[in-house]
Amino acid sequence: MIYPNAAKIHTFILVGEQGSFHKASEIIHLSQPAISAHVRDLEEFLGVPLLSRTTRSVKLTREGRIFLIRAKRALLDLQAVIHELRDEAELLSGRVTIACIPTIASSSLPAAIAAFQKKYPEIKVRVLDETSTAINKRVLNMEADFG
Repeated sequence: MIYPNAAKIHTFILVGEQGSFHKASEIIHLSQPAISAHVRDLEEFLGVPLLSRTTRSVKLTREGRIFLIRAKRALLDLQAVIHELRDEAELLSGRVTIACIPTIASSSLPAAIAAFQKKYPEIKVRVLDETSTAINKRVLNMEADFG
């Protein structure tokens, strides 16, 4: 069985929350006919009306209220796992910049970098040897990730 895609579900959620096809259209930059088609496809798939429409208003049906709550929760869970996986993927490659004073750069930092590189070999580590005042500026200016 092929389920409705997340875009159609998201469209329905917007229409249900906004109570308007027009407002939903403005938010996601889709035409009103496209939004109507998304909702109609969803209703056909589910076999129940989700919205009660008149020329002046759009209201959720009982089934629409139930679906809205659960669909919203499901999409939030889906977004959360997508963000978690993307964040994890970003940890697997890239670059990190550390600004630190010379004594730390030569004493305890090399062992920490070695342990980090063992766990994340694709991440390049850059060390900026700075004074304490310069470290703060580097971090505030986003020239260093850590200080």
